Parts: sequence; C-alpha cells; structure tokens
Amino acid sequence: MKSLTEFIRQGSAFAVISHTSPDGDTMGSAAALIYALEALGKKAKWVCDGEIPHDFMNIEQIASLVKKNDLKKYDSIIQ
Repeated sequence: MKSLTEFIRQGSAFAVISHTSPDGDTMGSAAALIYALEALGKKAKWVCDGEIPHDFMNIEQIASLVKKNDLKKYDSIIQ
C-alpha cells in the first residue's frame, strides 16, 4: 500500500468525499484537507450527498461542492 505522502505527491486532482448529512466536524475536516491540498498546488473539491446546513455555505471549500457524477475529473479520491 502506498504511503499517504506518496499518494498525495502522485495525485493532481483530489475529490474529498464525506458521509451524507455532514456535521460541523466533517465539514471542517474536509475544508482543512482541501486547503492543505491546494497549498501543495493540487486541485481539490469536496463531494457530499445530502443537505448542507446553510450556516456553513460561507466557507469557500464547502460552497464549491461537486456532484458525485463529476468524479471523472479527479485522479485521486480521499474518503
């Protein structure tokens, strides 16, 4: 199995997938991971089915959600 460092180094476009009906911890973790990946020069988006509480939509990484059918754009998935 590849190490996480190697996995991130080799990928260029990441889909970060979380569970449905996400809570604040899930959304914060996803946003932080996306921020870190982008700081490394990677493309990263959050993918989540379900309703997102309106209060969290002011976080850029959350507001830019993608649909699961758009996963073809990504070469790496973190779940």
